[in-house]
Amino acid sequence: MAERKILRIRPVLRRALAITGAAVMRVEQPAGEVTPEHSHDLLELAFLERGTQVQQVDGRELALRPGCLLVMPLGCRHGYRVGTGGSLLWNLLIDREHLPRPFLPAAQARRLERLLAPPGSPPFLLADVALAAPLAGFHREQERTEPGWVQAAAAQLALAAVAMVRAMDAQEAGPALAGDRRLDALCQAIEAEPGRDWSLAELGRRSGLERGALIRAFAAATGSPPARFVRQARLRQARALIQGGAGLAQAAAASGYGSAAALAHAARRATGGTPASWRGRAIKSRGAARNA
Repeated sequence: MAERKILRIRPVLRRALAITGAAVMRVEQPAGEVTPEHSHDLLELAFLERGTQVQQVDGRELALRPGCLLVMPLGCRHGYRVGTGGSLLWNLLIDREHLPRPFLPAAQARRLERLLAPPGSPPFLLADVALAAPLAGFHREQERTEPGWVQAAAAQLALAAVAMVRAMDAQEAGPALAGDRRLDALCQAIEAEPGRDWSLAELGRRSGLERGALIRAFAAATGSPPARFVRQARLRQARALIQGGAGLAQAAAASGYGSAAALAHAARRATGGTPASWRGRAIKSRGAARNA
């Protein structure tokens, strides 16, 4: 049976960064784990790197998938249950005295300060936040022992802080709303088979919602209109296939793109990179892991 594993940052790095011991936690959680509702006098940012969770936040139900960042201002009540297969969650807990000011421009630091000011703002959920790479780098560097590891780990944490606040600036569209079980099931179906023809008509048939209601509900629950959510799911699958060794044409066909050229165009528009760069980064990461 899987056990919960919590990794906290090493004391020497805590002292170097002048942050509290609970500031950064990497938590591997077994399937089905339930955490009762609780709250903190802190700003909590929960980033799901792997697996699925259903979070109960201020009495509302929110489904998290990989790449989601849940922003919970101080005093926000929350609890959660872990989905099938377990999950890997990063918790970043911030108080007024330990804002990551050295990592952030003044305007972004003030943004975090507002989330720490009572009365608390509503929680909100962001999708497809680019935190996985810097957090994985932070985890890797703080496991090292050779000279310079503290500075390397701090640099990766700085990248994560900047990515997090930029995502908040770019994506926030008001408070997250209650999860709808029909939409949860629909999002899971899209994630499982992003290459299908997910037209608005098909999405409406699956959910039982008429076009206007579907678009409004989807935007409220996921932060994206349906078409954008489908595009993001297709791109995630294509990236995973390519990083796993699939060819460009194979990944394009499996993910719902009409051609390798269409996938390359979508990648450039969404990320500014290319599918070839995804494979290169994956190979580099595997090499670094072998040499660690």
